[in-house]
Amino acid sequence: MRDASLITTRLLGYALSVLLLVSGLPASSEAQENAANSVKVPEQPDVSRTVSIANSLSGIVVSESGSPLAEVTVVARQIDAIASFHAAQTGTEGRFTIDGLAPGSYAVYAQLPGYVPIREPGETATKVTYRPGESIRLTLKKGSVITGRVMNDRREPIVMINVRAIRIKDLAGNKVANTYAERQTDDRGVYRIFGLEPGTYLIQAGGGRAVSYPHQAPTFYVSDTRNTAQEVTLSDSEVSNIDVLWRNEAGHSVSGELIGSMSTASQASFTLFFSGTDTSVAEALVRVDAANNSFVLSGIPDGQYDLFVISSSSPPGFIARKSVRVLGADITNLKITVEPLSSIRGRAQIESAGFDSDECKSVRASASAAFLTVRADRDARENGSWSRVASGGNATINAKGDFEIQRLRSGAYYLTVDLTSETGLYLKAIQTSTPSKTHNQKGGDAGIKDGTLQLKPGEPAPMVALLGSGAALLRGTLDLVPNAKRPADLRLYLIPEERDAEVHRYRETLINADGSFEITNIFPGRYFVLTTSAAEILSGVESPPRFAAWDARTRSKLRELAQTTAQFLDLKRCQQLTDFQLHYR
Repeated sequence: MRDASLITTRLLGYALSVLLLVSGLPASSEAQENAANSVKVPEQPDVSRTVSIANSLSGIVVSESGSPLAEVTVVARQIDAIASFHAAQTGTEGRFTIDGLAPGSYAVYAQLPGYVPIREPGETATKVTYRPGESIRLTLKKGSVITGRVMNDRREPIVMINVRAIRIKDLAGNKVANTYAERQTDDRGVYRIFGLEPGTYLIQAGGGRAVSYPHQAPTFYVSDTRNTAQEVTLSDSEVSNIDVLWRNEAGHSVSGELIGSMSTASQASFTLFFSGTDTSVAEALVRVDAANNSFVLSGIPDGQYDLFVISSSSPPGFIARKSVRVLGADITNLKITVEPLSSIRGRAQIESAGFDSDECKSVRASASAAFLTVRADRDARENGSWSRVASGGNATINAKGDFEIQRLRSGAYYLTVDLTSETGLYLKAIQTSTPSKTHNQKGGDAGIKDGTLQLKPGEPAPMVALLGSGAALLRGTLDLVPNAKRPADLRLYLIPEERDAEVHRYRETLINADGSFEITNIFPGRYFVLTTSAAEILSGVESPPRFAAWDARTRSKLRELAQTTAQFLDLKRCQQLTDFQLHYR
């Protein structure tokens, strides 16, 4: 498992696939050039480079039994580029190579009709990313099936109606960001939805972007509304006779107009969610501009809803949210004020002094863009879909050291710099302007509050990531007492000895099933070492942060627990500690 180096700064499922794709889009080359001009920092030092830049990803796709799978389409999507997709197909031995890749981080998907990926607990499609030069092993298994009929109260078939299987929990009962698969019924009213991951599902007939029956409210299995819908649990098998009795109830419409800055024409995605859920009742993609900014959604039953709007135009774009209550009548003349989206523009600056010291003779820094990615995550205590809309993004640092993360809504953001051990670098400080003006003796910055960068609507925020040379590395294994029971979410935490240390100096990683662990690119210094379950640290925290150190309360709990262990670790510049024995009882 790759461990990211903290600077500090979240996918929406099925109904927000359009929203999320556009909320995380990166800057164009022109925008990156503008970003470089807007943040004035000293030129990068001349740093020796010992790592060649690869331009391909290769690997193998196998079945659950380990047999190679042929004719699988493997897609690599660059996480910070507009429509940057590259694909290849596996041969008879299951192997593939995707060439012509630019430096950066890629999410990699294997697609074979009827098959689904095998994931670790809690893993999502975009949690694991790869860089050119890495080798990949992807495992697929036969997906599960849900089948049944949609009928009216006279047992007559409802033909050509869309049926969705909406995954709301995994097999362990944990809530997941909703994803769905959709099929139409045939002339018998029969639907068959295949290639499903195990979990708990809702079955919805009608609604969404319905072409057939667009003005009818959706019906949930068995013959219910969203609030009373029966759940279907799906393991590695087929579940049949999931028959939906179509209610055939006319829905209402929700219509109105957008208010705010829309000087350029834009595709705007409208999604109406059942309040407090990830389940949508209606979706629409509408072209809007200053002269034509109206919208209408149909087939809405009575209830409380959250309406999300986000533009898919070129940056900066806009976003809006509004609560809507439908009760026995259409909603008209709804006024929705849009908020322009923001961006973070900056540069990574490397401080390379010190590599000639004795302890660093074998280490050289690499400023290659292939090894530097910046991510922003909004610090918000929000639940549900809205917490994942325009609330984060990635950007690969280019050869000049510049980056821009676009389509972010206002708020406080933590930032993460993803480095590899080959660079020999660590995150030293985050700043809002040139180091000479704002960097104090402790590496702080007046523009950074509790490790977060503040974004205002429509205003780009300048940022400098100062990278130090001579990072430390910690690798080892867990020494488990015989018969001791280890939690599945056991993690290793490094807590800086200095109480006022910046947030990005706190580090954590999940200990693998075989007991191995690794943390790279560590800020040299003295640390408390803590081994405990993530559940213990995050208990009582609503909307847990991506990293425990991002929350003041969990950060305090980490320090309190670590001080009781009295276990310290001194990590020197360029130290490679590769045989550390971690004791857990």
